[in-house]
Amino acid sequence: MLSLYVHIPFCARICSYCDFPVLKAPSRIQEQFVSAILREASLRIPPLHLKQWYSIYFGGGTPSALEHNLWLKLLESLNQIHQLNCSSGEFSVESNPESTTKTWVQLMSDWGVNRFSLGVQSFNDQILQKIQRNHNSTQAMRAIELLLNSNYKVNADFIFDLPEQSSAQFHDDLRKAVALGLPHISFYGLQIEAHTLLDQQMRKGIFSHNQASYSEFYHGGVELLEKEGLNRYEISNFARPGHESLHNLHYWQRGEYLGLGPGAHSFINGVRYGNPRSFVHWLKWVDQSCPEGLMELDEVNEEAANLEKLWLGLRQNAGINIQEWQKLGISSSHSVFKKYVNLGWMSQNDGFVQIMRDGWVYLDDIIASLASIME
Repeated sequence: MLSLYVHIPFCARICSYCDFPVLKAPSRIQEQFVSAILREASLRIPPLHLKQWYSIYFGGGTPSALEHNLWLKLLESLNQIHQLNCSSGEFSVESNPESTTKTWVQLMSDWGVNRFSLGVQSFNDQILQKIQRNHNSTQAMRAIELLLNSNYKVNADFIFDLPEQSSAQFHDDLRKAVALGLPHISFYGLQIEAHTLLDQQMRKGIFSHNQASYSEFYHGGVELLEKEGLNRYEISNFARPGHESLHNLHYWQRGEYLGLGPGAHSFINGVRYGNPRSFVHWLKWVDQSCPEGLMELDEVNEEAANLEKLWLGLRQNAGINIQEWQKLGISSSHSVFKKYVNLGWMSQNDGFVQIMRDGWVYLDDIIASLASIME
């Protein structure tokens, strides 16, 4: 069963760390986008012969930055192409605090949205200004309270290791999030991407990098959330029971999905597809009826599938079932695997191979080492 992802590429302001395919856009560009994505949907959805979506997710960018009348057109027309309901019961949309209004939330709810993911990043106003977020801490708290008081499922995203951010400041952000009653929290270490404004600022010495270690940020955050009953179920995601993101779990369990919009990705029948990333190139591609020859294509063979199972499985707290582990061709007696077990970074207990303790901080290195010994 397929999930649906729709990329809304607009932002009122581009964050200094962002290298996603996003843009600031006037009404005419937004209108052009909605017309194009509906054409893409009309070309790509019917041939799938779907009965029902598994889950639906509108991401960005900032979906809440799309004008309300265009949202209405988008939702009505998508629903005519294929009903916007899903078997998992989870229909999610991303939002930024400053544009999370009662009117917009009600519009989303009227069309079945029942889960909101807020891009909070920090409750520290000075840090928010440094990374050019378009909201302040008061707006973030009000948006969270609005959604929770209306009984929606809510996630808030945070970033750690931000410019001049201490681990104490990050952990204070998490305490405030817990105090607000959030049932799901995600946090990610900052990645300074080439050619972003933040990359330029760091190179020029405008901002200094913090002195805290990644481990200090990460482990402190994990300990804080788990003490409050938000359990890690994936390396960056924490939830109270019943509040896990079903859409993201579908990704991590190698479920199939269709992605619409510039830069969106799909996974269908063992093939991974990537839409043109540039907004202009995507518009031209849609105008040419979305030819596969102009998409990124990656046919996932058995070797590639096993590698995906390795890194997607180990990033989940549950780990990899021992029967599946054995199919990956990694011997539990190999010195590389035994090294990580002896370090306490991995375990093989109760029928599962799992990442433990400091293994979460070094997950990329562990996966690279294990991939090199796959038979």
